[in-house]
Amino acid sequence: MTGQESILKRILDGPTEAITDPQDLIRRVLLLRGGKDAMEARHKEELAPIKEMMGKLELRMSELLGKAQSIKFDGVGIAFRKFARRMKVVDREEWLGWVVETANLQMLTTHVSSDAVEEFIATTGESPPGVEVSTVSTVRFEKR
Repeated sequence: MTGQESILKRILDGPTEAITDPQDLIRRVLLLRGGKDAMEARHKEELAPIKEMMGKLELRMSELLGKAQSIKFDGVGIAFRKFARRMKVVDREEWLGWVVETANLQMLTTHVSSDAVEEFIATTGESPPGVEVSTVSTVRFEKR
């Protein structure tokens, strides 16, 4: 176990309720974040050849399936095709014009652009009708 791993283990195994020093809390969170980031980078590197080979094997199985929908082997497993339709707006103006003209409002989703709402509030001093704006508090840690 490296020195860094030993420090991370002590932090992970230690109680949190007894920590009263904010400086110590910040230090611990930043150490854990550094350890997490290093571990994620290692795992990404370690997984790369596995993911690459899985992609090649899936492509080969697609070739072997040909026009068949599935191949099953009892005690081994099954390979099958799954189809999913994906939709993407490629001409926003044309599409929105058609939606409004034909009253196909069910094709619209109800998410809201945070940037546009912030701009509206900055300009008018109020939220757009039907939009609730709330503030969520989170604790962030940064190394300085």
